[in-house]
Amino acid sequence: MTHPTPTTVDDTTLLRQQLAGALAELDLYQQWLTHRTQQLADAHDLIHQLTHPETTE
Repeated sequence: MTHPTPTTVDDTTLLRQQLAGALAELDLYQQWLTHRTQQLADAHDLIHQLTHPETTE
C-alpha cells in the first residue's frame, strides 16, 4: 500500500463525514419535496373546487 495507515484512516473519516453531510442534504430535500407535493395537491383540489363546484361536497 502506498499510503500509511493514518492517511487511510483520515480518508475514511473524511468520506464518512462527506457521506453524512450528503445524507443530511437528501433528508432535507425529501422533506421539501413532501411539503411541495402537499402544496401541489392542495392547489389541485382548490382548482377542482373552483372549476367544478357542482361536484364539491
